[in-house]
Amino acid sequence: MEWFIIPISLFTKNINYTLPSVLATLPIYVFAVMMLYRCVTVRGTFSAIMVNRKVLTITLINILAQLVMIIYSYNVTNQPENTSGLSTGPVNVFLFFGNIFFVYYFMSVIIKDDASALNFTKSILITLFVFSVLVLIPQAIATVSRKTDMWVNLMGRLFEVEHANRGDFYWVGSYTTTMRRINGFSSEAAYFSAQIGIVFIPFILAAIKNHFDYFKNARVRYVWKYLGLLLFLFLILLLAKTSTGILVIIIALLCLFVSAPKEYRRIYFVIGIVGLVLLAGLYQFVPYVHALLTKYLFAKQGTGNRVGGTIGLFKTFLHYPLFGAGQGYLSYYIFKFVPHATTLNGEFHFNFLKTGYPALSIWGMIFASFGLTGVVPLFIYLYNKIKLAWRIKKQAITSQLSNAIFYNTIVDSFYFTLVLFSVIAFFTFSWGDEIYLIIFFFYIVMLKRASKELNLER
Repeated sequence: MEWFIIPISLFTKNINYTLPSVLATLPIYVFAVMMLYRCVTVRGTFSAIMVNRKVLTITLINILAQLVMIIYSYNVTNQPENTSGLSTGPVNVFLFFGNIFFVYYFMSVIIKDDASALNFTKSILITLFVFSVLVLIPQAIATVSRKTDMWVNLMGRLFEVEHANRGDFYWVGSYTTTMRRINGFSSEAAYFSAQIGIVFIPFILAAIKNHFDYFKNARVRYVWKYLGLLLFLFLILLLAKTSTGILVIIIALLCLFVSAPKEYRRIYFVIGIVGLVLLAGLYQFVPYVHALLTKYLFAKQGTGNRVGGTIGLFKTFLHYPLFGAGQGYLSYYIFKFVPHATTLNGEFHFNFLKTGYPALSIWGMIFASFGLTGVVPLFIYLYNKIKLAWRIKKQAITSQLSNAIFYNTIVDSFYFTLVLFSVIAFFTFSWGDEIYLIIFFFYIVMLKRASKELNLER
């Protein structure tokens, strides 16, 4: 089953816009069937699922706090049409927390041993290869030519997520053929870039750092295929033509350089200098590269709403620091606290004033929605997992376990994922997609398993 989790997670096209977001896409239903099948066919699966009392208590406190703030925010807002409402809002809260528990236990059941964990990591790379051949390469061609438009539009109509109120993104047939930017199956290029950066690149970086081949389950001398795959993804991210993609490239390169052994760090430094000189030359003499870097990096336009919305979110948090303002009820507060100077643009007046002000920063949304009651336990949880991962790395170095190098590689991938997520989350992407929870809880399950194998459990 572990082979199919990541491929299924890519199909996030809404099947029904009237359903709550958690229930509006295909993966949750397929995973539920897979979970049920495993519980029915493997004796003791269901009874082995244990709930941590401390986690359950904190969750119930947050649910109660959210329900209280939902009622409060709904009563004070003058934009009830831009909220989740008094009926859907509480349902979304229960589904949000319920989905987190479900995905964790789903991954705990599916990733039952090291073999299934290794198969899962292999499936990530195989999925990336197939996805590249069928979707990304045709989309890359479509950014500079119309030869693949028919195929790209077909894939787009079948599987592409669409923003409900942005028909201008898809009027030619798909986002790629309309905007001439790569978006995979995501609703826009920035969301696709975040997905590549958080889901796929960390495993590749970890393989390069540790000279580990997932398909051989062993350390290898050369990792050219992983370096080639990384360079391919960098090219795809550039053709996505978004500052998020450029940011992912920069952070990935920094992660690779900082984490590399000294002898490789020197090589990467020289390569980096040569690359910068080459890039500077292309910027000066190749009009396409000059226009790309100017528009999406050096002189990027249209950042006022993102900056203003982020300020509005953190001001909301400062006004409601303990419980937040309630998930799905932030639009009113962003309008209230957004700096006026950032609202003098067409997108604000022709889109946001009609449909509500979206949360354009994941960190801002988390702080503004859940307050310290939700944020502090989350950070404590992550801190403890980071400490555990560090202990696993130290123990794995001297361990005689056959899978010690695999554990070490997964821990590095976990670190890279946290770094990339932490930076990208200052902006917005479709963080509610199942694929992000799947990846996160894969790491959590593996940390638990590795600590047990290395005798680190208290």
